[in-house]
Amino acid sequence: MKNADLTPKQIAEVLDKLAVIELIGAAVKARAIELAHAGTVIPGYEAAFTNARRGWYDVGQADATLNKLGLKKTERYVTELLSPAQAEKLLRKKGKWPKSKAGADFASPLDAVIQLTDTKPTIRKVR
Repeated sequence: MKNADLTPKQIAEVLDKLAVIELIGAAVKARAIELAHAGTVIPGYEAAFTNARRGWYDVGQADATLNKLGLKKTERYVTELLSPAQAEKLLRKKGKWPKSKAGADFASPLDAVIQLTDTKPTIRKVR
């Protein structure tokens, strides 16, 4: 059966079952990882590890060490601007967000500086 041969009703039936299939798949994968790392041979698969992620045990101590090694504070720290959602939340909290007037279209004072990303087609279950 090709994707183009599926009727909307058949697609809905598959989508309804997909969440359960994904849960089963995740459980099987977790068990496979457990077995493979215990030494069980799973044909076509091998035990592996993801790349380790490095982080500081103690940020304060790391900062002091980097300072002793000669890095300036501006070199040790990265600062980035708040996201639009973070900015709006903070402005509301500080009482600096304009109140919308009943019946009037509300234009955010940030609209001129906010860029929207492209939307991606998706689907969700109707409730």
